[in-house]
Amino acid sequence: MRGFPPPPEKRPGPSNWDLPPFNRWSFLNMRSLFPTADVKSSCGGIKPLSVAKQNLLPIEFTDHKGASATVSEFIDNTYTDGLIVLHRNR
Repeated sequence: MRGFPPPPEKRPGPSNWDLPPFNRWSFLNMRSLFPTADVKSSCGGIKPLSVAKQNLLPIEFTDHKGASATVSEFIDNTYTDGLIVLHRNR
């Protein structure tokens, strides 16, 4: 968001907080939008995952509207800052 305060149509709220481009700000400022609580981790420690590096960006799929897209296009169009794929603990 730019400017202070941003105009109403540029502000994330309950109906658009998870939609691009609002999601980029919302995920970093969740406490400004919704009640939150700290959750402590268990005493069991962190279990590392195996790594299976693979370039996912050129993979094509059909999106929720039935259109063809690549992972790269999806990331760009949805303002995604990070993506992790887990399969069989890898």
